[in-house]
Amino acid sequence: MNKTIDTITAFVHTDETNQEGIIALCMDGTTWLPCVGADHDRIVSLYPRVKQSMEQQGKDFKLIQFSTRSDITDDIKKQFEDQTK
Repeated sequence: MNKTIDTITAFVHTDETNQEGIIALCMDGTTWLPCVGADHDRIVSLYPRVKQSMEQQGKDFKLIQFSTRSDITDDIKKQFEDQTK
């Protein structure tokens, strides 16, 4: 079964200057995992870790779902090719 990603859900924090950023968790002391997922099970598995981390920091977070899909591969490739000319 071929499954495409139609939506991405991200754990997002808004800082004091109203700037948003995707939350990342340090998994083993050196590896950072951005807290995003393309399916419900992934989000549910991340939720307790994100909640605990943000509560320890005294910060709030939101779950934001993105649902516009655009393949920009060719645009980015062209941009890098143009830079190397």
